[in-house]
Amino acid sequence: MARYEITAKSAMQWAAHELEHVGRIASLADKDIQYAYAMSTLNGMAHLKDALYELVTDPEYSAHTKDLQKTHDAVVRTMRHLKTTYNLDLDAIRAFNTRGTLSDLSYLDETNASNSSNTINTLDANYSAEEGAYASSNRVSQDGGRHSHSRRRGNRKLKHRRSQRRRV
Repeated sequence: MARYEITAKSAMQWAAHELEHVGRIASLADKDIQYAYAMSTLNGMAHLKDALYELVTDPEYSAHTKDLQKTHDAVVRTMRHLKTTYNLDLDAIRAFNTRGTLSDLSYLDETNASNSSNTINTLDANYSAEEGAYASSNRVSQDGGRHSHSRRRGNRKLKHRRSQRRRV
């Protein structure tokens, strides 16, 4: 499974854009274009769901867990809606996932659809094997060096200071 290593704000913006696509899909008249757009959106939302799960389980984002979890659940509900409304083929997305970047899509199958909340506790079974596989390989250092967003934050502060100097 891929490591997204994005910030909570980026994930929320990504979610807003993906959820916006659903309204656009419904506005299209051609059923074939709707299907293609819905498949693309479903694939993007599968990655978004995995990125949100990464943040929900990251202790560094514990203050945002509730909001991230709500967004995660909304994305999963929307994915189920897309699958049923546009009769999407999950096997096509599974076949496209040749590098194994997505988690298991079984939470979208009809048999698992009865659990509509899809909380982190129910997702742990889907992620347990993948989490162990990439958690050990992607931890760079004990001091948190794996988090690229901390470097980005420092760059933003530096740019802000430079822009303040120019104004004077």
